Amino acid sequence: MQQRFLTLVTVGALAVATTHCTPRTSSISKPTPSATVQAVAETDQTDDQAAQANPVDSDTQQTVAEADQTDEQTAIRNQYRTISLDTLFSELPVIGPNAEAIAMRTFGRTDLGEGEQPTVVTNEGYQGDYLVINLTNEGLADDSVGGYRYRLEFESFDNDQVKLVWVGEQNYCWRSTIPRWTANLCP
Repeated sequence: MQQRFLTLVTVGALAVATTHCTPRTSSISKPTPSATVQAVAETDQTDDQAAQANPVDSDTQQTVAEADQTDEQTAIRNQYRTISLDTLFSELPVIGPNAEAIAMRTFGRTDLGEGEQPTVVTNEGYQGDYLVINLTNEGLADDSVGGYRYRLEFESFDNDQVKLVWVGEQNYCWRSTIPRWTANLCP
């Protein structure tokens, strides 16, 4: 029998459970005051039972994604402004078979204005446990911001579905001394 591990996340009075098929040696780099996480061995509960018993809201979903990240993922995410998923979508979780299509529906351009470049979607592959999609919109009609870049991270499940767990945004500041991508506001 395959042993499963259950991660319990407590946010306020709400407890949320997610299961992992293999134990994680370091699922949390540092504890956060808003979430207490502990791993518990579990053998009988299925993923479906855990999901039905413990509904997940967007804040908890974001907390679970942040708790599971590695130091490298933390460093990368710190280069972006985090966008809360519940500000982008009326219904969560966001699940589908194609991560690139979800990224395009969320941030892609359908019509190009003067000077705007077509949206570029790049599948970066898996980084840790997450499938990473970068989406870039350049050619803005703005005097300081030349474009926006989004990093979308997805968890895979059921062999053909992905769930959006984190989104970050950067600005391309073309008027800076050295034009660059940054999480800060452009001068």
